[in-house]
Amino acid sequence: MPEFFDLPRELRDMIYLDVLIGQRATPTLEDTQSASRWNRPWEPKSGLGDHGCAFSSKRAPNTCANFLACNQQVNTEMMQIIERVRRKGMLAARMDCIAQDDMHYFTWLSIPLVKTGKCTHKADPKSGVVPTWAVRYLTAPHRALGTTRRHHTCHHSSSTTIEQLCIDIRFFPNTSATGKRRLETPRDLTSWAICAALKHVFEHDPDIIPTRDCQKDVTIDEVVLNVVPPLSPSSPPPKTTTHYLVSPSTNAVVEVEKENSHHPEAVAKELVDVWNKLWSGDEFKARYYRSLLGKIQRVRVCVDGVTFRVRELGVELERGRAESRRIEMRMR
Repeated sequence: MPEFFDLPRELRDMIYLDVLIGQRATPTLEDTQSASRWNRPWEPKSGLGDHGCAFSSKRAPNTCANFLACNQQVNTEMMQIIERVRRKGMLAARMDCIAQDDMHYFTWLSIPLVKTGKCTHKADPKSGVVPTWAVRYLTAPHRALGTTRRHHTCHHSSSTTIEQLCIDIRFFPNTSATGKRRLETPRDLTSWAICAALKHVFEHDPDIIPTRDCQKDVTIDEVVLNVVPPLSPSSPPPKTTTHYLVSPSTNAVVEVEKENSHHPEAVAKELVDVWNKLWSGDEFKARYYRSLLGKIQRVRVCVDGVTFRVRELGVELERGRAESRRIEMRMR
């Protein structure tokens, strides 16, 4: 350590900066050809894997927590660099996504800093998914005996907050012109794969090892979904494609213009609309990933680094809770 402090402060600052914003190399398309390098997210309760989503078998990068804790002077100097980097918007966790055919391959590139702490909360049955009338019915004997406090147990858990998570979604041409028959469009596959990846981040550890009893409460202040157009600037994909249909009554050929699902803006639009599906919960996948709504404060969807749309999920959630409280007050 004395040798480190003998270095000029400017050089030490460069080392701190490299620790904070340095990231591992971006994977290539050839890296996806080896099945041993990728693991499917696994849901331990149901035993089902999430289709269309795979994580790199490499361990998630370490944060700079050990570096901050090694020495008081290092901590002081590095915290100054952290504040400087945060003001420039460069203190973000980064993840890469390779999208090709039906698969999306996710790789952690960097996790420079996270906020951790201990949280203590009471488990109230009314705060779960059981309707209020069912809670009152099930707890009626205990309320009559004056023992309802048994249902309010105290749980201790640790909280982890990621300030910003940036995911670059890179699209590559399909390996075949026809491909497999799919119920979802390619953009639908991308939005659900993103939901699967985020659910995996929230509910499992970075080592891709499923845990049955996770005591960590992970939240993200802002998720940035950046749709990267294919590397073909000379011939960008058109926004619409022409389809020719045959009328069954007249046998005439009808020309129909449809939105090109491979266009970056079409994918970005679906990444914005998927949160409406989670709110409505009309299909199984929407209900399965609905827990994401309480874990993310804001979602920013970008196309090639330019903001396309912003969803304030935290504000929407609080607005919905306030409306539920008003309805409950009217029902009393």
